Amino acid sequence: MRTFSKTVVGPYIRASGYQRVCEIGSCEGANIDRLLAVGGMSVCVIDPCVDADLVTKYAGNSRVRVCRGLSLEMLKTLDDVFDCIMIDGDHNWYTVFHELVVIHDKGMLAKHGTIFMHDVCWPYARRDMYYNLDTVPVEFRQPVAKGGILRGVSPLTSDPAQGKNGEHWNATHEGGPRNGVLTAIEDFRRDHPGYRFFSLQREWGLGVLVREGENAKAVAQLERKARLINTAEAFKTALKTATGRLSYVPR
Repeated sequence: MRTFSKTVVGPYIRASGYQRVCEIGSCEGANIDRLLAVGGMSVCVIDPCVDADLVTKYAGNSRVRVCRGLSLEMLKTLDDVFDCIMIDGDHNWYTVFHELVVIHDKGMLAKHGTIFMHDVCWPYARRDMYYNLDTVPVEFRQPVAKGGILRGVSPLTSDPAQGKNGEHWNATHEGGPRNGVLTAIEDFRRDHPGYRFFSLQREWGLGVLVREGENAKAVAQLERKARLINTAEAFKTALKTATGRLSYVPR
């Protein structure tokens, strides 16, 4: 999410006149600090505070409220309505799908509001990752192992010198039902009509979820930016593939 906060999310928030933001998964608080530069902005942070003690960092700042804990537990305790919700927590189907359901059912997204979601492209679009296996019920977990992820290859690699994120619990296969962040978004939209979705396919991908017809001007501007970014990224990927600098197995 940090890649997009300055060039995409921040300008969109300002263009939309948003004042109430919730960030799920804040790491060390880099996005929060940028948001606080916008006058009048208030931020609710949901994070287990493993990487940094955000409670201490923002103690005494009346514009920041830190809810220390897991997203699905903390969201259920809130009665707020947010202009913008940024989701960059656990990258698995169960967590993302149920985060969206809770947000929808509790009416936590304001009229003209927007949800941004990280990791909607490879490697976690169609593959679950679990920071902690115990936070996801067994019946919703994919078969997992600690192994690296190779682009275009479903099985994990056991070679620690290859692949991405081999230190995490990754689903042993790519694709299929209830597997991955993008799959969770698609399943949510199937069950909850009336939402539009598009993505920026840079880095690990940024998804944008809005209600159809709302915040139309700012959304249209962001969608144009997304098309430009996606075209540039597709060109770079094709160039790297042609020159052998990107290992990719076509589907």
